[in-house]
This record gives sequence, C-alpha cells and structure tokens, in this order.
Amino acid sequence: MSKFAKGLLGTSLLGLGLHGFVLATAQSHSDVSLASYVLTVCLTTLAASAAFMAAREPNGYSRSFWRLTGSGFILLAVAELIGTYYESVLHAPMDSVWPSDLLYFLFIAPMAMTLFLKPRERDAGFNWAQALDFLQVAVLMGAVYLYFFYLPSHWQASPRDTESLQWKFEVARDAFLIVAFAFRFSFVRTRLEWSLFSRLGEFLGLFSLGSTVFLYRQNAFAMNAGSWWDLCYSVPVVAFAVGACTWKLSPRAWDREKSPPASHESWGSLWMSLLLPLLVLAIATRIAQEKPLLAAVIVCVTLIAAGARIVLTQHYQQRSALATADAEQKFRALFEHNPQPTCLYDPATGRFLEVNRAVVEKYGYSREELLNLTVADICEDLPAERVAAARRGVEFRDEIWRQRCKDGSLIDVSLFARTIQLQGRSARLVVAQDITQRLQAEKLQSVLYRIAEVSTSARDLNALYPAIHAIVADLLDARNFYIALYDQAANWLTFPYFVDEIDSPPAPRTPRKGLTEYVLRSGEPLLATGKKINELAARGEVERAGTPADDWLGVPLKQGHKTFGVLAVQHYAARTRFGDTEKGVLTFVSHQVASAIERKRNEEALQRSEGRYRSLIHSAVFGIFRATLDGRFLDVNPALVSMLGYS
Repeated sequence: MSKFAKGLLGTSLLGLGLHGFVLATAQSHSDVSLASYVLTVCLTTLAASAAFMAAREPNGYSRSFWRLTGSGFILLAVAELIGTYYESVLHAPMDSVWPSDLLYFLFIAPMAMTLFLKPRERDAGFNWAQALDFLQVAVLMGAVYLYFFYLPSHWQASPRDTESLQWKFEVARDAFLIVAFAFRFSFVRTRLEWSLFSRLGEFLGLFSLGSTVFLYRQNAFAMNAGSWWDLCYSVPVVAFAVGACTWKLSPRAWDREKSPPASHESWGSLWMSLLLPLLVLAIATRIAQEKPLLAAVIVCVTLIAAGARIVLTQHYQQRSALATADAEQKFRALFEHNPQPTCLYDPATGRFLEVNRAVVEKYGYSREELLNLTVADICEDLPAERVAAARRGVEFRDEIWRQRCKDGSLIDVSLFARTIQLQGRSARLVVAQDITQRLQAEKLQSVLYRIAEVSTSARDLNALYPAIHAIVADLLDARNFYIALYDQAANWLTFPYFVDEIDSPPAPRTPRKGLTEYVLRSGEPLLATGKKINELAARGEVERAGTPADDWLGVPLKQGHKTFGVLAVQHYAARTRFGDTEKGVLTFVSHQVASAIERKRNEEALQRSEGRYRSLIHSAVFGIFRATLDGRFLDVNPALVSMLGYS
C-alpha cells in the first residue's frame, strides 16, 4: 500500500470517528446539522479520491471501473454540497424540489455503467456495444428525470405526496440496481472482476439500506439532518474508501474462477439491451399523456440504441464464432502435425480424448486403442499426488515420467501439461518429449566415473564384483547376474560372482556348450530369447543347462582381441524384456568392467609377486641388502643385520 493510500485510509477512518463524535457532543441542532453535512461531503470526496487513486493501476478494465465509480462519488459530493447550502444557508423547505435532488438521483448512473464493462486483456479498439449500453443508461436516467421533475402533474401534487414519491422511487432505483449487480455477479469470470464488483457491491448494499432507512424516517417522522441516522450515509462511503485503498491488482488477476456457459454469458450481454428499453417505454407511456412529442423522442432514441446494440451483438457473435472455428482449425493442424507426442485427456477420469500421429508412432498403439485407455494404463507407477495435481489444474513443466509402450518397453519422457477449455469442458493438454537416450547417456557417463572409482577403492576382486553388480542394476533389470572368467592356459571356467533367484552358483569346470561358452567362443554379445536358445540348441551350438530363462543377455569381457570372461543377466519371468538397447548398454559397460577387472587382477598379481619376493629376501640365510650408488643402505634382510650386529 502506498503512502498516499495509507493517508487516505487513515483520514477516512478519522473522519468517520469525528463524524460520530460531532453527532454525540454537539449542542445546537443547526451547528450539528451543518457539521454533519460538511463531514459527509469531505468523506465522499475522500472516497472519490480513493477511487481515482486505484485507477492508476496499468490495467484498462480496472482503470475504467475506478474512474466511473469515482465520477459517481464526485456527483454525490456535489449533490451533498448543494444540499448543505440549501438546508443550512437558504433554509429551504424539505418538501420542495432542490437541484441536489437531481444529482442524488443521477450519481448512481456512472456506477451502473460499470455493469457493462467487459474485461479485455488487450486493447481491441473502441467498444461500440459498450458505448450503446452507456447510452441506454443515460436515456433511462433522462426519462426518469423528465418523469419525476418535469411533468406538470407532479408539480401540482402536494409537497407531501411529491416527497413520498421521491422516497419510493429512490428505493425502487436502489433495489433495481442491487438486482442488476447480483445478476452481473452470476457471470463473473476472473479474479479481477470479483475483486472490483465485490467492493462496489458492498458499498451499494450498505448505501441502499442506509438511504432507505434514513428517507423513511425523514418522511414518516419529519427527521432532519444532525442525528445519529446521518451515519447511514457516511458509513457506506468510508467502507468504500477502505476497499479502494486496500485494492491492488493481483498478478493472477486474469485467472478464471470458473467458466460460465456460453448461453449464460450471452444473456448477460443482452439483458440490458432488452430490459432497459422496456423500462424506458413504460416511463414514456406515462410521459406521453402530458408531453407526447418528448415521449416520442425518448422512445425513438431508446429503440435505435437497443436495435443497434442487438445488431452489434449478433455481428460480434458471428465474428467470434468464425474466429473460434479458425482457431480450432489451426489448433487441430498444430496438434496433429506436432512432431512431439501430444494428447488431450479428461483430468477427472484420465481417459484420452484425442491423440496425434506422433503418439501413435511412439507408443505403438492405434488411435482407437489409445482412446479406450487412460493415462494410468501407460504410466509406470503413477503417483497419486500427480493425479490430484492434474485434477486441480496444476501446470507441469519438464516433469520426468516413465511410460510403457505397447511392446512392453519403457521410455522416459519430459512432460509439459496444462488444463485448457475444450468444447465447454476441462481437458488436459500434454506434450511429451522422449528423453530416454539422453538419460541413458547421462547414466552411462556416470557409470564411467563409478567403475573407475570402485576399481580404485575396492580392496580386491571379491569387493569389486558386488560393486559392478550394483552399477549394472541401475541401468537395467539385473536381479539375475553373474561374471564368468576363463583361464585359457588351464582351460578352466570359473564363476567368481553369481547371483540368481533360482539356480545355485556353478562349480568351476572345463568349457562346455553352454551360452556362456558360446559368447567366449564367438567373442560377440548374445541376446537369446527362448526361441533363440531353441535354435542354437537345434544346431548343436549350445546345450541346455540349469533353469531355462526367458531372456538371456551375455557380453564378452575382452583384453584387446582376447576374450577372458563373460558378463551376463537373465530373466525367468517376462517382467521386462531385453532388447537392443539393453544389449548396447551392457556391451558399453563390459568394456569398462573388463578394464577394471584386468587392472584389479594385475594389482593382485603384483601384490602376490611382491609378497613372494619379500618372503624370499627375509627368509634367506645369507646377507642381502639394497643400497644407493654412493653406498648408502636402503634395505637389509635379517641375516645381514645378525651378521654385522647392527640394529
């Protein structure tokens, strides 16, 4: 809140307190009446200032709203000022017509015009329909003014009847305006409209109630100003000033609270075009009895304005329908030809409403099959909180989801999702980007560092093998995993690491015709499904051993062109299927694993060699030493120490 707004707010509240204090402590009725009038004028002026201050926000709709409302308060302040002069200075009789009565009657017109403002986020030129709505309000106000202040029959009536008629008319005016505002509230679409109309509606409700009570007591009990009932006017004005000072344009001002039906909004745009002319015609019928020419002019103006308004509305609706159809056609073209998989689904049920060609190509389903599925059918482990967020309309950006294609393969996608309105219903627009290869590349890059790290940190091969298993398990399903090593010199095959759900670790053996030996002989990766295994067995290249696997994937461990082992994973139940992707990944990993195993084997061989060398030196019975070229001892064995007698 700005300093100026705080000053207006504080001054308004202080003025209200001062008004109550004056009404409570003043002794002379004439003095308290004048003071009450002056304070009411000041409070109304502060309310107008607060409205124009709020109009400084850089938004065309709110700026027009606050300017119209501020104009109404200026008219009200002028009316109160003239009324103060006529009552406190001229001491005019209360049952006569004062010039302020016209302004009291007309001040509500600019506020009523806010009903016809329509929020537009961008300037779209002059709004002729809105201008005609303003003209209708002006015609109605003019007709009522002529009816009430201009007809000779009203001047011939008794002052008492004239004053009673004025009170009844103002009550009817306020009731009509409240009903109009309530109807306008029924198709409020944005937070901005809600924040504005709630403040003005609060003022009109309080002002109408206070005005009705005050005028009733004035007519029924001949009450004049200067009593506690004067607060009936000042309290609503201060309430409005508080609302205007505390109002601020929200960053989410254009967020829609709800989307009213198109027919509802259409009624909202035409009701004044039909209702106001009917009211004018009813008033003109009475005016015609005494001023027929004047009544004819009023009727012609209102009918021309109403007709033009209806024609413009139909023109705007037709143009809007054409623009909507064109936009839908462009949207469908962009939707269908988008190279990224794009779909629409119902956030309440999760069922697909529409999919584009890229979705069909990426996931392998036909369009008809997808329209019978839900989002949960293709998403792997879909969290409940994400489903709830989608139903609330939360926008997703760059969220990574795992999804399953028709062939059972899993892909990782980066999703953009937001809720849109489609044919009068909420729909979720989703654009997916396949990032499986990117994530795989990032994982493989990480694998390089991890294998290099464990090859350095592992104490020995027995500690290295489980670490390699954990790394492979991060890339693919490796619940059944083993490492086989072949000693060519001894023609001996061992299984130093073997983890399996069913089979026990095989004993060391000479090579046979198993799948492991096939990879050793060929030196090439092998992806063997049940069918492939049967083909190899039929050709006599492999012999079945152990529990039959649905999928078996093995890759060679090589040092140069020489194969010295096999890295293998297998499935007994088709939870997931191995494919060329998994084959490529395991082949890439095998190069790094082979280097790590060879490095660790060399380290262990070196340690064993050093151990044997040190054991021979220390157990020798003759003295052995190592020295520099200038004769300084670097190392000596126990035998030499014993011979020379030194420590």
